[in-house]
Amino acid sequence: MSALVLIFPQFFVLFFVATYFYRKTGKVYLGSLITAIIVSWITCGGAAFF
Repeated sequence: MSALVLIFPQFFVLFFVATYFYRKTGKVYLGSLITAIIVSWITCGGAAFF
């Protein structure tokens, strides 16, 4: 249950980040790249706690 409290806000934030970069550039690649970098950073950082 505690992991869901962390995952759902991440989805909302990453959705807006990807949408922002898509609207700024008109391409999905930059938003996807930034989102993937943030998710891998969170996963690697969270591995120390779980």
